[in-house]
Parts: sequence; C-alpha cells; structure tokens
Amino acid sequence: MTRVWLLLHLLGFTMWIGGALAVMVAGVAGRRENRGALGAIVRGQSLVYRVIIAPGALVTVLAGILLTFRNSGTRFPGADLWLIVMQACGILAGLLTLFISLPTAAKLGRLDPEGKTGPYFDELRARQKLVSTIAGVLALVALVAGMMVAHGG
Repeated sequence: MTRVWLLLHLLGFTMWIGGALAVMVAGVAGRRENRGALGAIVRGQSLVYRVIIAPGALVTVLAGILLTFRNSGTRFPGADLWLIVMQACGILAGLLTLFISLPTAAKLGRLDPEGKTGPYFDELRARQKLVSTIAGVLALVALVAGMMVAHGG
C-alpha cells in the first residue's frame, strides 16, 4: 500500500508543479496582451488552479502525511533533516496554494480587468504573483529535499 501512496504523492506533485508552471508561462505571456485579453488569460489560469493545481496539492499533502505515518518506524540513515525539510516546506506550500492562491485565482477569474474592478484586479494579481512565487519556491525546496531523502542524505 505504501507504493500506492507514493505514486499518488508523486502524481499529485507532478500535477501541482506542472500546472503552476503552465499558469506562470501564461502570466508571462499575458504581459504582452492588452487589458481586455487579461480577463481571458486569468479565467484560464483560474481553471488550471481548480482542475489541476489544487487537486494536485491536496493529493500531494495528504499522501505525504499518510506516508509519514506509515513509515514513522522506518529510519532513513542521514535523511532525517531532509525529511523534515521536505515535510515542512511541502505542507506550507500546500497550505499557501490551497488557502490563498486558489481563492485568489477564483476571484480573479470573476473580475473584469477593464471595468470598475480594475484596481482590485491588479491588487489580486500582485497578491497571486507573490504567494504563488513563495509557494513555488517552497515546493521546489521540498522536491530537492525529497530527492535527498530518496538518496539517503
């Protein structure tokens, strides 16, 4: 059963990071577009958050917690610090993604970037960039720490 949880953990992480990279590329490409086109881009990004990123983050964190409890008696020589780093960074990144980035993306997807909600749209986009960057860096740190765990530190 541990292998199933590990598969879900890796699959979720792949969805989470892959979706986040797609959203990032769309955001960078959106800089060249006019304000009217930003609405369509942000609606697409919001969909990616709801369908790929959030489920991936949730599955990754839950499977990681279950793996922790299943393997709590197993020792990985020299990997304890890396395991803690992976868990802490992964959980924090997941919480940021699920409780800040996802709701922000959903709000952005409903706003008109050109209308009277334009300033609020810009404020939410700035928040989304900052929180998603922090969550992405934490997720990548968790990935590197996981690699160190897999290779015994």
